[in-house]
Amino acid sequence: MPTGPAPEPAFDVGYWVDFAKAYAKSVGLELDSEAVSCWDNPTIASSASRYLERDLCGLLNKYSRDADITAVWIWAEPRTESSWDIYIGYA
Repeated sequence: MPTGPAPEPAFDVGYWVDFAKAYAKSVGLELDSEAVSCWDNPTIASSASRYLERDLCGLLNKYSRDADITAVWIWAEPRTESSWDIYIGYA
């Protein structure tokens, strides 16, 4: 017998931060924990995020094509109990 809606799958924001850091390096960006003064709107991440990989890669590709941006730092901050803002700072 059904007992209600299925629980949302667990979401590991750390996986996505690590993914974005690895992707940044793969497109020629350096990781620099000091690159936190400038960023665009954060990417909202949760188990309902359908295009998270596309969105993160798109931003990092954009930054890698900008001659003024050589380094990035990627981190997450809680938005709600089940979602986060993923920031990509750049310098």
